[in-house]
Amino acid sequence: MGVKNLPPSLLTCKKIINLNKVPKRILGKAKREKIKREHMNQLFLILSNALEIREQNCEKIFILGETMRVVKEMLDEINRLKEENATLLSESQYVTCEKNELKDETYALEIQIHELKSVECSPSRILEEQTAP
Repeated sequence: MGVKNLPPSLLTCKKIINLNKVPKRILGKAKREKIKREHMNQLFLILSNALEIREQNCEKIFILGETMRVVKEMLDEINRLKEENATLLSESQYVTCEKNELKDETYALEIQIHELKSVECSPSRILEEQTAP
């Protein structure tokens, strides 16, 4: 994925990350720390945008708390969906068994119908009906 494909919020972050790769001898420790702080602030801004937090001056602890809440909700939803999936799979297997049993019963009934039709049309059956009073 090229730099042109990144959203504007990540482009700034990408630039900061590239500055982190500047050799240590060129930048002093204070400058490197400042770049790291700016990078962290940019990441927090991206995170707050992803969480759709609209407060301008929200603290990092608030952003982290919201992130934890959202992640917990997502994990709960995942667990609920897993349980629902297991229930649906079980029901699907039950319905498949029932369907197969119905197919077997239909086949057995078709055989019985065929046998009854063949008995009904047999010559001995016709003779029995003619001799009956």
